Formats: sequence, structure tokens, C-alpha cells
Amino acid sequence: MNPRLRLIMQSLPFVLWMSLIFFMSTDVGRTSNTITWLLSLLHIAWPHRQFDSNEVSLASHLLRKAAHFTEFLILTWFGYRAARYGFGANASRARTFGFYAAIIYAVTDEIHQLFIPSRTGQFKDFAVDVLGCLVGLYILKRTTTQAEPIVSRETSRR
Repeated sequence: MNPRLRLIMQSLPFVLWMSLIFFMSTDVGRTSNTITWLLSLLHIAWPHRQFDSNEVSLASHLLRKAAHFTEFLILTWFGYRAARYGFGANASRARTFGFYAAIIYAVTDEIHQLFIPSRTGQFKDFAVDVLGCLVGLYILKRTTTQAEPIVSRETSRR
């Protein structure tokens, strides 16, 4: 495969995932919007149950924190993938890149939310993001090795 095409194909999920995080950090991802669709899902799952505001608020809070955790765990993995298979970095450097790129993006995500009237950038959200990055790094360290085959630059030019 052409090295430029490989770089694009391996980096695209990383860039698209950052775009999704950015999009969800706008008014689209505000609490009132997520509560609306969360209520719809709860009523589909339990059609005969009435939910009080405390239950909905708790469910929304847990869902939002789980989303922060998961989106940055996935971003760490996509960063690893871009560095390892797009740029040909060794596994250790690719893990490091994925981790720090996700951390830096988590900082910029919370700063971005400071400029959105319906959103707030919060340290606790950043902490949950970092936890997702740490778990992502841990999983990568347990599942990736230096011996993983990658397409060498020489092989890909043929």
C-alpha cells in the first residue's frame, strides 16, 4: 500500500474521533439534550415505569462520565494505531504518543467547553478523561508488543 495512503487510512479514525469529541463538546452534547434522549431510552427499556428527576439526573451523570472515560480510552487507542501503523513507530513510542495526544486533547476539550455558553469546562471531567487515557494505556501495554508485525517502509514501496 502507498505509504501516504496508509498514513491517511491509519490516522483517519484518530482525526474523526477527535472531531466527534469536539462536536459533542458543543451545544449538541449539553446536559438537557442528553437527558431528553436518555429519558426516551429509559421509557423504551421500562415502558411502565415512571422515573423521578433524581433517578434521571443520576443516570445522566453516570452516562456522561462513562462517555468521557470511554471516548478518551478509545482516543488513546486510535492515537496508538495512527503512530504505530501510520507512521511506523515502535510499540512503545506509539503507546506514548497515543497517551499524550489524548491527554493534550482532553485539556483542549475542556478549554473549548469554556467558550460554549451552555457548557462548562471542568477539572473533574478532565480527571475522568485522564483515567480513560490511563486505562487505555494499560490495555495497550498488556496487549501490544515490540514484535507486532508492521508494514515496513521498504515493503510498502514495492
